[in-house]
Amino acid sequence: MDNVNKLIKFVELDKGKHRATQHMSGRLFPFYTRNPERVKFEDSFMEIVGIISRLTLGYSNEIVDIQDRYLSNVLSQIDAHSEINKTEIESLFAFDFSDINSPFMLKYFPSLNPKSQENQGKVLMAKYVIGLLKLQDNKEWVNYLSETQRHQTLYNQLIMNNLPSLDSDKSKNEIFIFFDQSDFLQLFNQDLSALMENQNFFMSNIDLLISYYLFYYIIQQGYQIDMVKREPFKMWYAFDKERVSKGRNAFRFGYKLMLDKSNDFIINVNVVDYLNILIGDEKVYTLDQIVNDTSISSVLLPRLMQFNYEFANVEKFDYVAHTDIITQVKQLKQMLKETLHNELNSRYSKSFKEFSGLSFIRSRGRLGYILNASQEILLMFVGVIVGSNEKILLRDFFNGLEKRGMFFDTQSRREIVSYFEKINILEKLSDSGDAQYVKSIL
Repeated sequence: MDNVNKLIKFVELDKGKHRATQHMSGRLFPFYTRNPERVKFEDSFMEIVGIISRLTLGYSNEIVDIQDRYLSNVLSQIDAHSEINKTEIESLFAFDFSDINSPFMLKYFPSLNPKSQENQGKVLMAKYVIGLLKLQDNKEWVNYLSETQRHQTLYNQLIMNNLPSLDSDKSKNEIFIFFDQSDFLQLFNQDLSALMENQNFFMSNIDLLISYYLFYYIIQQGYQIDMVKREPFKMWYAFDKERVSKGRNAFRFGYKLMLDKSNDFIINVNVVDYLNILIGDEKVYTLDQIVNDTSISSVLLPRLMQFNYEFANVEKFDYVAHTDIITQVKQLKQMLKETLHNELNSRYSKSFKEFSGLSFIRSRGRLGYILNASQEILLMFVGVIVGSNEKILLRDFFNGLEKRGMFFDTQSRREIVSYFEKINILEKLSDSGDAQYVKSIL
């Protein structure tokens, strides 16, 4: 079957009406279009980290009755003639699996509603993160989660000796599509290694590190997805404790720009998906690559024109027959926009907005939401950027933040410096940036 007819059948134009169809080439983002599966982010992201840990180690994402099974194992170790009754044993050895202090225990972090449809969304997001960050291939990560002797106490050892076994993962593989992954991945691996140098710091920040890199990637790809000449999105943040006005970069060039883009999130995803089905290669291309590489666009153009003609004919749209790839792409996008249910588009973009609200945006009254650098995220990046060094230059710290997608204007930088002085992690030899150092917190 040729690619045009293949796409026509996928979207059911041959049945007389266009049916919106997503993810034919694979998933660009970890979002569902249905409300029941959409992750509401009312719970800690640590729950998703728990699923990530299980899946990277080859275990099932589903974990149920963990407390009861653990206590049953403890009881089986106690002498049947012991004078200690069951209630006393449960009181002595009860363990809160949502309050863990060891990387080995991460895989036991519970899913709050494992049978819910929303949990499907959490599993999808966990699988997406694993693919994005290549965690199954990261031996350092896998070994770190598997190590049982790291800073072990007698109490922890007792718990570990009675942990229930976990089922093997039998879930289906998802097909994900990632762009611009290599430089991004190098930075993440560097930060993950730094985090692993201190177990307490790791346990306090692993959910924040993973969720930030996921947010950073989704922002970049969501912003660039419809660009015919891709340029990275300069993400301007404000410090959590400062005041922000309309003239500030965080308002003018920050979250608002991405929020406007998110209104067409699913439409832009579908455009890239439809074009790649028509191209028919194993590799999936960005819109930039499709439009600007003549070896791709010359193959695509007649197929796209034929498909657009069929689409317009079925849905009674006017068809524009210009032999120009950009005109035809715009025509496809407009027809998709007019046939897509508003509710579907809204639910997909709402997934992004709710994920943003987890840690990375803050309402600033009449200014709306802007990208927000909390004290927690700044201190996490102090930990991983300064790393094992005693101190680094302040300008090198800000350069490190910019490499990781966090930009601050002069006023925000002053506020951050003032905060660092307050908590005594700034060594200030003079007012010059060349003589100011950020000290290690590890």
